[in-house]
Amino acid sequence: MRTEGQGFIEYPERRIYQLTQIAFPVGLGCRLDLSPRFHLRLEALHRILQTDYLDDVSTNYIDPLLFNKYLDPVQSELARKLYNRHKEIDPLAREEINGMRGNANKKDAYFSLDLKLGWIINRTRR
Repeated sequence: MRTEGQGFIEYPERRIYQLTQIAFPVGLGCRLDLSPRFHLRLEALHRILQTDYLDDVSTNYIDPLLFNKYLDPVQSELARKLYNRHKEIDPLAREEINGMRGNANKKDAYFSLDLKLGWIINRTRR
C-alpha cells in the first residue's frame, strides 16, 4: 500500500519493495514414535528475513495527503487506515509526519511452533 511513500517523488530513497522475500530457516525438532503406525513431532522454526517490510513498517511516517496524489481513491482510503494504527489503541494519539514508525536497521523475523501427529497408512504390524 506504499504506506511509507515507496515510489513517491517526495521520497526518492524509498523504493517499492518486493512482496516475496527469501527466508533463512533455523530450527530444531524432535519425533516420538507412539506406535508402529503413529508418531508425534514437535518443530520450532525461526525464519530470518532480508527485509524490514514483513509488517509494512520500516522508516518514518509520511504526510497522509500524499496517498490521494499517488493512489486511486480506494487504495488511498485503505492506505490512510493502515499507515498509522496507533489510534486503535489510543484514540488520542497524534499523527507525526516524519515521526519514527519503525527501525530500518533491524530486519524482520518470525517464529513458528508446530505440533504434528503422523499416521502411516498400510504399514503392517510386526
